[in-house]
Amino acid sequence: MTYTFRNDQTDEFIQVIQEVGQWLVDNGQMMWGPGTLTANNPVDDYTRGNHFVMYADELPAATFILQWEDPPYYPNVSTNTVGLIHKVAIRR
Repeated sequence: MTYTFRNDQTDEFIQVIQEVGQWLVDNGQMMWGPGTLTANNPVDDYTRGNHFVMYADELPAATFILQWEDPPYYPNVSTNTVGLIHKVAIRR
């Protein structure tokens, strides 16, 4: 199996996290409201270009956001001093 990562596939990123978010809701676990996951949320000025889709043999399999700053949540952390991972989602 070949794994690749792309950070320029916003539509596929949103599709995967919506699918996983709905699966969580269907199984009694609320992490993200699927209706809140749109191209404008969670993709914003801090995540644009940092949202990744992992492909397994060219099929979208997982997502994550890798940020080097997150002022809304960590205002006292300097840019490029930490790596923050958000929205990890793995397709069923």
